[in-house]
Amino acid sequence: MEEETGLKMDEKELIDLTELAYGDRFKGIYPSAGGCDEFLRLFVFRKEVKEEELNALRGKLTGLREEGETIALKILPLQDLWKETPDCKALSALYLYNALTAAGKISKF
Repeated sequence: MEEETGLKMDEKELIDLTELAYGDRFKGIYPSAGGCDEFLRLFVFRKEVKEEELNALRGKLTGLREEGETIALKILPLQDLWKETPDCKALSALYLYNALTAAGKISKF
């Protein structure tokens, strides 16, 4: 996260969506259930930032150039994320976040 945005976080600030949703029933989510045994854990990091900090992140170019990464940050309201990406990890995390918030397992931010 820090590499892409400059935002620092402590591991204690991460909310493990997978743990909250499933406990120890599943190790994580399976991007290809039955196709492979790889699993992913989904986390959310929430932080209040000042408007100036947020504006400074808009369009920021990040990533490791020596590894061929060119990342342009796009800032948008969380509820609009589904409109902007087909990424299954992001969409799964968004769904779990919304479901866990609705169930009262995560406080509204």
